[in-house]
Amino acid sequence: MKRQPGRSAAFSAAGRILSRPSMRPVTRAFSNLHTTMYRLTRGMAQSRKYPTMLLTVTGCRSGKPRTVPLIYIKDGERFVIAAAYAGSAADPAWWLNLRENPHAVAQVNNHTFAVNAELAPVEQRPDLWRRLVEMYPYFIEYQQRTSREIPVVILTPAAKPEAPETTPRPWRTSQSAKTRETSTSELPSAVHSGGGSEYLSSGPIDAGIRPRRPARLRRRGWGP
Repeated sequence: MKRQPGRSAAFSAAGRILSRPSMRPVTRAFSNLHTTMYRLTRGMAQSRKYPTMLLTVTGCRSGKPRTVPLIYIKDGERFVIAAAYAGSAADPAWWLNLRENPHAVAQVNNHTFAVNAELAPVEQRPDLWRRLVEMYPYFIEYQQRTSREIPVVILTPAAKPEAPETTPRPWRTSQSAKTRETSTSELPSAVHSGGGSEYLSSGPIDAGIRPRRPARLRRRGWGP
């Protein structure tokens, strides 16, 4: 068999073996190991030729999070992946879960963010599939092994939540200003000026209030 450009005969042979249903526990074990290493190294456990992300979906039966490592290409702000499953006859579990609940979480290197998944529109699929094959030529073999059309899935980052309001509302501002003005006007001028003799000349006397003398002066009959 003639070797195809960009493909390894040994890797192709391993892929054919791992695509068998009896090998799924082995495939799952490798996937879990890769996920653990990816998290520990913050995305360093991947090939430079094949950009890899971690995709966490919700199990449609268990309701629990399920994480798998997947290679991807970028399409603007979107991420494009293929539900190849090494050319198995059945769709991978993560795609079945996304069909039930398209909301997922992606980790790309050390960045984690929410995404929404959708099947690539018919008019977009050919170009996206071509680009996926250019990045990972083994997708051609995967498609040849199965009668199903390998789904091309688009992951769109969820919209970021709006920043919380930081500018006070007008009624709050005016109310606060009014409260400060009222409170300030009721204070003696000694407070405004920092204290001193102004308390007697421009404080309560101006409001018609007679200041009381200290207790020691009242005992001597010098004050009220």
